[in-house]
Amino acid sequence: MRARSRVLLALLGAVVFSASALAFPKTWTLVGVTFTDGGIAGGSFTYDADTNVYSNINIVTTAGTVLTGATYNFFSNGFPPSPLGVLVNASNASDLTGTRAFAPHFIGLTNVLTSTSVTGLEGTCADATCSAPSGPARFVIAGGALALQTNPIPTLSAPMLALLGVALLGAGLFLLRR
Repeated sequence: MRARSRVLLALLGAVVFSASALAFPKTWTLVGVTFTDGGIAGGSFTYDADTNVYSNINIVTTAGTVLTGATYNFFSNGFPPSPLGVLVNASNASDLTGTRAFAPHFIGLTNVLTSTSVTGLEGTCADATCSAPSGPARFVIAGGALALQTNPIPTLSAPMLALLGVALLGAGLFLLRR
């Protein structure tokens, strides 16, 4: 194989490899999540396993015999998110003492899975960073999360577009000289 052919194959391989390495965050919907006191949780959130980032949180719980319902849209200040779960709050105050919080735990979210089970608890924050519950709490006894939406169209970054341009330019020059 001549040197030009090897360079061309290397450039095209790099383009194909970088495109196949793209993964997309998934939007997860809570399904059948039930608490010990009869309340339920529903709603959705987006999780990107590549960057460990939760976004678009919109979870609502209903009243049961232990707690009233709440709406959750914020991350906790003191609980780092992970593929195993996240602590979400009904408030984005700097001091979360006395505010409501929900900590759903998953069997490891990924950008590949399409369903997972959910455990966890809902309660009231005991301190400013919501590191522990205070007072009555209720626990998840059933339910799961389904990935109902993915981003099907990737957004190409500038370096990837440049690499693709170089590869195409190289292929064109190779064909012209042939």
